[in-house]
Amino acid sequence: MHTLCAAVKPTHLASLRAPLVRALSLAVIVVASRGLATCGTDRGARIQYMHPSPLSRWGVRLRVEPFENEGASGVSRMIEQAVRQSGAFQMVGEGAQMAIVGEVHENVAGPEQVTSRPFTCTRQVPEQRTRQVPVVIPGLQPRVELRTEQYTEMVEQPYPCTQLVRSTAARFSMRVRINARTRPIHVVFDRRFEVSDRQETTGLAGSDGRDHAPPPVDGDGLLRALHQRAAQRFAQEALPAVDTAAVTFADCGDPRCEQGIALVRSRDLAGAERLFGEAAGQLSRATDPASRRRLAAALSNRGLVRGYTNQLAEGIDDLRLAIAGDPAQTAWQQQLMALQDLQTEIEAARFRGETPGGGNTAPTPSGAPSRGRGRGR
Repeated sequence: MHTLCAAVKPTHLASLRAPLVRALSLAVIVVASRGLATCGTDRGARIQYMHPSPLSRWGVRLRVEPFENEGASGVSRMIEQAVRQSGAFQMVGEGAQMAIVGEVHENVAGPEQVTSRPFTCTRQVPEQRTRQVPVVIPGLQPRVELRTEQYTEMVEQPYPCTQLVRSTAARFSMRVRINARTRPIHVVFDRRFEVSDRQETTGLAGSDGRDHAPPPVDGDGLLRALHQRAAQRFAQEALPAVDTAAVTFADCGDPRCEQGIALVRSRDLAGAERLFGEAAGQLSRATDPASRRRLAAALSNRGLVRGYTNQLAEGIDDLRLAIAGDPAQTAWQQQLMALQDLQTEIEAARFRGETPGGGNTAPTPSGAPSRGRGRGR
């Protein structure tokens, strides 16, 4: 379609004289106009990028200590795994600049409860119905008459029964702190996470042959799911957040730009940057206004990819050059501002050496944590 957009021009088609060619040309113009309608709007893409963690300014070396009263929940190990997967910090045993400490306040599942509640069951019953059917009456003048006939149909009939319910509830709460190993120790994160959920299974009583007891509930599994949810909530608040930027690339008049956009959509950002850079290099010696605008478009494309792939300064430079080359493109200014906002956010989270490499060990939470009633885990 892009080739059609570039090759078909109405001024050229208007010079064709033959009636048949005019008819064919009209058909091509219709197809081309549809292609032109999409050529200008089919350059959007979405790029995933990562916001910095607000904790990054306190250092990059971190350790996770076992939580008080965590028992077999292993929630501190889940948090350590989430930190490792984020790639934002170096997990170390010695020389940590920050320490994650915490205590579990409640870790309870059960007891199981069996209750009942009114329910509506259904059964299939025969029901007599009537309908009108056409019947041909033979003779010298055949005719059709409607006659009433009866038939039986199985229908759903509701009736009262009882639903048996087996259920259990689980609750989990913990307090998590992150201590920066400054002198003195500085608490840079302090949150309490509370999650709860309920699981139930059902059975029937008083039904027509479908009575059954409710299956057992998995209180331990429910509690493990709460541990995961609490660890995920910590990760959402303390670790870098993944975001998605909706961007619109420019038409640089070079096939490599279209190929680069396709690579962005397939998440090959390195390949896209290379193609945008090749297109910009091909146009770098251009002097005529049209070619300079195409160069600006290629630079803006490369700037977007660079800005969201850990080359923020280079991406901002590309966009500034693009805006200087084609000031009429106001959308590029908005894209530049978005990258500058991200740069400000990253700069605010940059580690500047406030925390020493050694120092005192971060204190663990003091005070005896409350223990929940019921079956502890």
